[in-house]
Amino acid sequence: MTYINEAKFTGKIQRSAQTKGKTTGLPTLKITLACGKETIHAVLLGELAESISPADGEWIEIKGSVHTSSWDGLDGIRRFGWYCLAKKIRSIPESVHCSDVPPTERSTKI
Repeated sequence: MTYINEAKFTGKIQRSAQTKGKTTGLPTLKITLACGKETIHAVLLGELAESISPADGEWIEIKGSVHTSSWDGLDGIRRFGWYCLAKKIRSIPESVHCSDVPPTERSTKI
């Protein structure tokens, strides 16, 4: 059986992008999207993280794979979450975010 881990999220950037250092050897950019009532966390690595400078309120579409993470909270309880590891991102002008007009697309290989 073959499993496919592909996801596509479209939404508004909810919070300023957070740039991380190169601790893993790759530039890292974290983005939080508002997709309807859901909040989506996305991580961009390498050239993709360096090629964009997203702004709060900007409409974007992210394609990538879903990954899980876990951590210990301050209260000592194990927490779990998920995020999208982006492979492609494109900016969508607000005037056409619901139409089929193809916006500019940026992508990279990870």
